[in-house]
Amino acid sequence: MTTTRDQGPESSQLAVYFEPRVSSPTMSKHAVSQPNEDRGREGKLQLELSEIVQTLGIPLLRLRILMAVRNAPYSTGTELMRHVECCRSALHNHLRILEAGGFVVHDVRHVDWSDKPVRVYAAISERCEDAAWALFDAVAGE
Repeated sequence: MTTTRDQGPESSQLAVYFEPRVSSPTMSKHAVSQPNEDRGREGKLQLELSEIVQTLGIPLLRLRILMAVRNAPYSTGTELMRHVECCRSALHNHLRILEAGGFVVHDVRHVDWSDKPVRVYAAISERCEDAAWALFDAVAGE
């Protein structure tokens, strides 16, 4: 599974590409019959990430924050806030939830632009990958 950000007029559009670990005739049949699908890179099924998380009840902002932390490790809250375009209180609330769930850790470091030490955040890659595969396995019925 890979995630990308489209570079068009809707630059905030996120897409996720699923490449099944095991192909089956049933999976191919269902993949072809989906009305909202768009064939993306190398024939992989592309679904709108916002559609997936909305349907499953996962807060899209929390997922965007996790993706930002994973793509830019050791980012400060201010840097993350600019990247995901949300307010400080929402960002810190979601970061606390992600940290409590074991997806994110923080450290206190000195940065060039501040006299005070600041928190920096990093994603726990193994936990993120395990969660992605657990979700895939649950949905795929494996």
